[in-house]
Amino acid sequence: MEIEECFVCGKKNDDELCEDAVAVASGYVAVIDGSTSKGTMKYLEKSTGRTAAELIKQYIECKLDVNADIKIFAEEVTALIRNAYVEAGVADMVAEHAENRMTASTVVYCDNRKEVWMIGDCQCMVDGVLHTNAKKIDDVLAYMRASLIALAMKRGASVSDILKHDVGREAIMPLLREQCNFQNDACCDEFSYGVIDGFEIPQRFLKVIDVSGAHSVVLASDGYPKLMPTLNESECELNRLIVEDPLMVGKFKATKGLLAGQCSFDDRSYLRLTL
Repeated sequence: MEIEECFVCGKKNDDELCEDAVAVASGYVAVIDGSTSKGTMKYLEKSTGRTAAELIKQYIECKLDVNADIKIFAEEVTALIRNAYVEAGVADMVAEHAENRMTASTVVYCDNRKEVWMIGDCQCMVDGVLHTNAKKIDDVLAYMRASLIALAMKRGASVSDILKHDVGREAIMPLLREQCNFQNDACCDEFSYGVIDGFEIPQRFLKVIDVSGAHSVVLASDGYPKLMPTLNESECELNRLIVEDPLMVGKFKATKGLLAGQCSFDDRSYLRLTL
């Protein structure tokens, strides 16, 4: 494998606040997307998402065995995060308050097995074919946010007003916190979803894509609403969307839009490989 393009950028243009990461190791490359914190917990003065991303990156680069499969990977990163809770003395608290967990999604290319592994809502493109892992609960809340913004604008609010004070995001925030209880839920089929958060990941949330025979693989976080075959094309699409729909309430409805002081809707990572 050969890395053709690699890019990470925080939504606030501050590397210290970026919750995305890229891992490069012998036999592996990965994009890691630390989840935006919905609670108040910090670990070592860092957000839960950034801490999760840093721990997973270090594990992939230093400890992931070249012969591992996705099941081993999932078990070991889960144990890694759980041990961090124990060391911080918060294991019981995060079991009850899922919004305070260290949470991340990832997409990993394993060269030995010629597979892409997906846990959570990162995305990949294999020879131009897009693979996503969207969460239904996000779609529900994104439509709710869009409808509340539409009502606010019907009553006189401008795009500029919403960029300064996102009334839709504010309204759904309690629900965003509550949706964390669907993480790795083995019981609720419709709204549950898989992430790395220190709790067992049900088998159905471990997605494997066979890329043997493929020539090009792109790994990316969901900071790119429309992923394209090259970094330049993906950035152009993102910039177009920022201009045309900064609130993210049109074709690509989301639970958050562009906020004042941000250069994009979300942190973003892009990695393109030639196999």
